[in-house]
Amino acid sequence: MSSSLLVTVSETSVLCFICLAALIGNVSLYIIVYKNKDLRTITNLYILNLAAADIMVSVLSIPVTVVTIITERWVFGDTACTALGFFTILSFIASVMSLGMIALNRYFYIVKWNTYTKTFSKRKALLYAAAVWANLKRRMAVSRNNLTPPPHHHELTTENETRGNRNPDTEPDRNMAEGQRPHMNTPGGSELESKSKSRAFQVTHEETKITNTFLFVLALFVVCWAPFAVTMFFDVYYPRPLPRAVDIASLLLGYLNSMCNPVLYGLRNSAFKQGFLDLYSRFLPERFRPTSVTRLEMNACCDSDAKNVVMAFDA
Repeated sequence: MSSSLLVTVSETSVLCFICLAALIGNVSLYIIVYKNKDLRTITNLYILNLAAADIMVSVLSIPVTVVTIITERWVFGDTACTALGFFTILSFIASVMSLGMIALNRYFYIVKWNTYTKTFSKRKALLYAAAVWANLKRRMAVSRNNLTPPPHHHELTTENETRGNRNPDTEPDRNMAEGQRPHMNTPGGSELESKSKSRAFQVTHEETKITNTFLFVLALFVVCWAPFAVTMFFDVYYPRPLPRAVDIASLLLGYLNSMCNPVLYGLRNSAFKQGFLDLYSRFLPERFRPTSVTRLEMNACCDSDAKNVVMAFDA
């Protein structure tokens, strides 16, 4: 096997694995939330919004990249190139804006808790989620004229994606971090202030793991897409082309982000973890299937043991 063929097989294999894992993982999030009413929260609505963008990447961008690597040329025409560039940028900016909405949601839940239910009612939360996509129409109209087929079609829409990475919609994370400190440190001179301080402490304690999870999601997004943005900057402004290995590695790392998000939710959230186990443990051999004991079963077991103790004592 020649070295070029080995490289092609390796790249396509990795891409196919990422595509399949990202598609299954993000679709599974919808199934898990649908089956578990307790997970139908406003925060998880924005998680599903982020998952929708990842599904778009796994359905459109990655398969086309695989075909282009195999054929070593663009076979879909200029119109398809422009359309793919549009949807790629759409999914990219939607991811950034979804992260921004998650940060705003966490900020209001922890810091502005007294106005949270009014600001993030179910109806308004749905409108915010829809606005993430509707607001892209204006952004796409600005960048539409720049979606021309580049010399290397497997790297299409790079100029616009570089711009998308500088989207300011992730700023609420910093506001959330800054907003917590004065709220927590304000001395409670009245009963209302005392309750506010107590409430803030309780919410922060209960939501720490969830908030940290979203910070991990944001950090993961930056780590995965920052190298791609840097390489695209050099591709646009640097006179010499970068090595192909650098370009493809940064692209693979960016696609990897779509696969990692569901894994992170499963590791950090016990409800999502149990949902994944319920969905896929049946496909494992019986001896490898993880066992889960529900609280109801534990209570029943404890009640049964207590009855046995009482019966033995009476005897």
